[in-house]
Amino acid sequence: MARVEKENRVRVRWVPWEGRPEGVPFLDRTPEEAREILAKHKALGARYGVDLIFPRRKCRTRLAHQATLFARAHGQMDVFRDAVYEARYQQDLDIGDPEVLVSIGERVGLDATALREAFDTETYAGELDEFRRRGEELGVTGVPTYVVDGKTYWGSDPTDEVLEAIANRSRPST
Repeated sequence: MARVEKENRVRVRWVPWEGRPEGVPFLDRTPEEAREILAKHKALGARYGVDLIFPRRKCRTRLAHQATLFARAHGQMDVFRDAVYEARYQQDLDIGDPEVLVSIGERVGLDATALREAFDTETYAGELDEFRRRGEELGVTGVPTYVVDGKTYWGSDPTDEVLEAIANRSRPST
């Protein structure tokens, strides 16, 4: 996202996407599939200077997304979101555990009591559900997904395609 914004002076709006909501089963991977995915993760991470792991822990992301919306409301979304990604893809922590999320929140300056209260009252659950509904209308099936002028770009790293679409958009037509 940062690369797309920096190289094109555009604003990318991050919205949550709960990949495996409650009731949607986790995918079972064979050891060979897991190795292939790890190789893809490693290559993608290397492209951006990050050492990624293939998380072995299966976890739901609903609370992590609600916590990220909480962080956005408190001006800490980017740093919180990055810390959640690190917890998941570098430390294999359970980002479905509210105490893991509260700990991350405290590290980035969020109020732990207020975050717990947001979990207890599901303050951001409706907003999360609305993002999913709107995403489904756009044909979103996974992340990352970008939408440029109504066209959807999806995949493990669609950044180059998105940059090309933005560049083509700003070129005068002949």
